[in-house]
Formats: sequence, C-alpha cells, structure tokens
Amino acid sequence: MPAAEAIYLPHDFRTMYEQNIEYYAPEEKLAESITVQAAEDKDCDEISAWAQKELARKYQVYARRDKNYYERLLKELACEDGKLIIYRKDGQIVDVRPYYEESKETEEGKTEDYDSDRRCQKNVDVVEVKKSYGSQLSDYRPTDSGE
Repeated sequence: MPAAEAIYLPHDFRTMYEQNIEYYAPEEKLAESITVQAAEDKDCDEISAWAQKELARKYQVYARRDKNYYERLLKELACEDGKLIIYRKDGQIVDVRPYYEESKETEEGKTEDYDSDRRCQKNVDVVEVKKSYGSQLSDYRPTDSGE
C-alpha cells in the first residue's frame, strides 16, 4: 500500500502482501553446488519460466512475469548500476535476486554524485532542466500588470 495506509483504509483498500526483497550479497557464503551469474537478455525466457513455476507453487494470485517483464527489469536495474543475479544448482535456476554495485567513492570516502540510500545520482534533474529548458526559462518574463 502506498505512503499512508490510513488514507486507503476508509475506502476498503487492504494490504494483500508486503514484499520482502532479498538482495544478492557477494560476501554471502553459498553451498559449493550453487553458482551465481549476472542475468542477460538471453536468460529472460528461462527466468520467466522458473518464476511462473515458483509463483504458482507459492501463491493463488500473482502477477504474470513474462520474458518482457524480465527484459525491462534488467534495463531498470542497469540504470541504477544494478544487475539481476541468477542462482543455479546443477544448471537449474533456484533463485533470482537483484544486486546493486557499491558506488564509487572519492578520496574523502564520500560519493561525488551518487546517493546510496536512494540509489540514484544527485542533482540529475537540475542538470537536465538546464539542458532541456534553460533557454526557454530565461526568456520567460513575468508581467507587472498583475494578470
């Protein structure tokens, strides 16, 4: 449920499921039979088939996740310096988890333009506004007539 649950409860909206996302942790100790690799577009069909089986096994109601869903997810993760990690045992998928690489740090130990808490670059919207609308905004002159 978004933002404040109290807004939606009077209108008979209810929380169906709270998502608990497990992320790939490179330092995590895995069984020797488990291998991990970053997913690529060519893996999306296989991931989709595995996800459908897992979701059907665990839930009565779930959103279908097809090849296109995972292709888009890979692109979204890549925009945030992330990856989708496939866990395999004996060549078969046993889990899939997102992974976000650590941000590059400066000599002082602080990131230059990356907010690790929000997983986004700082001030990107300001830079884009200047590039896209700077000349248009500088031409804007408010009228003194009170209109």
